[in-house]
Amino acid sequence: CHDLSFLRFPKFFSVKSRLWYFFNNPKKYFKTADKVISVSKFTKKELKELCGVDSEVVYEGVSSRQQTVEECELPEKYLLSLCALEPRKNLKRMIEAYLKSNIEEILVVAGDFDKKIFADLKLPRSRKVCFVGAVSDDCKKQLYERASGFVYVSLYEGFGLPPLEAMSHGVPVLTSKDSPMEEVCGDQAVYVDPLDVDAIAEGMRKLVSRKWDKDKLIARARKFSWEKAAGEVISLCSNSRR
Repeated sequence: CHDLSFLRFPKFFSVKSRLWYFFNNPKKYFKTADKVISVSKFTKKELKELCGVDSEVVYEGVSSRQQTVEECELPEKYLLSLCALEPRKNLKRMIEAYLKSNIEEILVVAGDFDKKIFADLKLPRSRKVCFVGAVSDDCKKQLYERASGFVYVSLYEGFGLPPLEAMSHGVPVLTSKDSPMEEVCGDQAVYVDPLDVDAIAEGMRKLVSRKWDKDKLIARARKFSWEKAAGEVISLCSNSRR
């Protein structure tokens, strides 16, 4: 179980998606499974509360493979936001906060919007906000590496993989407090109330003004790997057969 956003925030999804979830009824799969795995303690709590299902936690990981970098036209200094352009990601408040922050860095927003899945989303526009659309894996790597900071103030996540990806490149993160990202980022991030535009703006100023230890950011990210996740899943499956 990655998250239960379709239960917590159905209005964030298109009518077609809501119908799909209604007729497929994911709850029944969780309830009849031999073993259920949640990607965070937060998601484990959600699964118990919303579906009455117990689960085991196995954290996701980041890929350690190296990729060839393609050329991307980027400003010299920028904050990065990389996610699906959907209501749950709280992009409207993030952009409003950025415009209030008066920081020097440009805001680069990477990601695409799928109207078949998500509800309509209208975002503020500014010459200081650069929308680059969907990006390849190679360009994504370059976006992370050159960013001054990463902003991810989502309203709801099951795990929060993009902040972990950013930290794996030594990039400091601004993200939502009281969320599973606290499990992921530990003390190596700035946390704010995702509903408070002024708090997000202040968080952005802290993000770019604080001196970060790149090695500590990378070390934190290395605590999470797909190899470790795979081993834990195999162990859980083996124990369920006994």
